[in-house]
Amino acid sequence: MGARFVGCAAVVALAAGCGEAAPVEATDASLDAIADAVADAPVDVALPPAPLTVRAVSWNAADADPGAVSAVAEPDGLVVLFGQRGMQVLAGGAVTATDALVTTWRAAGVVPAGDGSATPWTLGVDAMGRVWRVRDRMRLEEVTARYALAMRPVRSLAVLSNNRVAFGYEGGLAVADGMRVTVWSEPAFASLVGAGARVAARTDAGVRVFEPATARLVEYTLAGVTGVAFDAAQRLVVTTGDALYAESAAGLLEARATGAPALRELVRSGDRVWLVAGAQLAAWDGREIHTAPDVTVPADARLLSSPSGDVWALASGRLARYSAVDSPDLRLWEETVRPVFARRCVPCHLAGGSGNLDLTTYASWQMGRANIRTRALAERSMPPPPATLTDDERAALARWLDFDGGAPDAGPVDATVDARADVAADARLDAGSDVRDATIDARADAAADVRDATIDARVDAATDARADTAVDARVDASADAGAVTFAAVNAIFQRACVRCHGASGSLDLGAATAYSALVGRPTIGATCAGGGRVRVVAGDPARSELYLKIAGTPSCGAAMPRGGPALPAADVDTVRRWIVGGAPR
Repeated sequence: MGARFVGCAAVVALAAGCGEAAPVEATDASLDAIADAVADAPVDVALPPAPLTVRAVSWNAADADPGAVSAVAEPDGLVVLFGQRGMQVLAGGAVTATDALVTTWRAAGVVPAGDGSATPWTLGVDAMGRVWRVRDRMRLEEVTARYALAMRPVRSLAVLSNNRVAFGYEGGLAVADGMRVTVWSEPAFASLVGAGARVAARTDAGVRVFEPATARLVEYTLAGVTGVAFDAAQRLVVTTGDALYAESAAGLLEARATGAPALRELVRSGDRVWLVAGAQLAAWDGREIHTAPDVTVPADARLLSSPSGDVWALASGRLARYSAVDSPDLRLWEETVRPVFARRCVPCHLAGGSGNLDLTTYASWQMGRANIRTRALAERSMPPPPATLTDDERAALARWLDFDGGAPDAGPVDATVDARADVAADARLDAGSDVRDATIDARADAAADVRDATIDARVDAATDARADTAVDARVDASADAGAVTFAAVNAIFQRACVRCHGASGSLDLGAATAYSALVGRPTIGATCAGGGRVRVVAGDPARSELYLKIAGTPSCGAAMPRGGPALPAADVDTVRRWIVGGAPR
């Protein structure tokens, strides 16, 4: 049976004011017999006896409750969740931004920039088919019109190349390249996948594959399709209930594995194609299907891709993440270090943070391993005062820093929805945790003994250890904060505060008056007057009402900015470091 694609195509300029060009009929894509061919002789390939080794990945180190999640995207090592609580950005496992403007979502992805610039955009598709961009890693901005999709409710999106993204909408598909959008009227591609020059979609008759650049269509007749994806080489992979088909060099779909248990949910992540086989997570490596017998996937789970090569399992609004790369050191870092980072290192060590060192990834901790040991354990200068690590947190860091490469103890992974949450919670080394065996306790005690001895040796010239520790803390804090000038702080005030705190108010933060209005000045007003409160106490953020208010922990009155979004974490830390450094003029 020949395949034919006769639809309505239009090219839409992205420049403001341009309308759609006159409809142009797409090329007749009738093909020869190869277009419909599925190999007649299935090749029986037994599932390999060797199981797939999979580990659960800790992605929510701060144990935040994200609510019911509908989609996820990963720009530059961040995790961006789209769900009932809106859009949430996680860096290093900690929530750093939330925008609850939209709370019902359908799809998400990181795509080439819609304006032709070099930095990719993170997009979410809401339940109404509108397209939203995550701007500045903080807020939502609707970009439906930019993609000429205002009257075309979007259902899916797929990256084709480094400058092209495809959208499947109710009635057709659209391809944007940063300069123009081309649309085709063909309902079959409302839910699509894509790679390179092609998009594909499941149909009642089988699978339809379309090449937008040439309008060439191939239709594969195949009953009971349960999954469609493109592999890392951009070859089509299709599952039915009990077989996996892969595209040959000649463009045929050939059965590569048959008799498999209930195959479904194909998705490519990195070099691997993940799927569900029966109730188990599995992966196709181009030759065989490998199953992970210890990972049970809920019946309603959807698999979502990750640029890291990991895979997400989304079931009943809850996310779990899995990796087939089994590095004991990475696993231990996720279990021990990531929770400490989420509690103690945000915001200074996010990308672009005031600490000038991005520690949101395992690779960055690996590169700085020796320096982290010195600063966090030996000198205890990080985090800078007044923040500090607990003994349990130092023990957690020491456990990873001292790790010799052997496999840490790990039980089997249970991926049912309820058990996933329990496993994730048990894996975290929170302060006060009881989940620590005798070996860990012994190592922590030994580390503490060595650390105490080192500290005693350094402070032999001091009257007592407490006085010396205080001196060291002040010196470290001063060094950490020394680069922050009032000019940097004043720039924040002029950008974010002066619209309310101008010359007409009780607190004038104008460029020429802000310093004298803050440093050493008592608080005033009905709720903050008296009590010895001071707006800025040089050297002491914990007693500076300015810092407490912008940090969201005021001792009186309301947090600031009042009624608006919180200041970026980097700005809050800049103010803190300026105060710690003595609030210099």
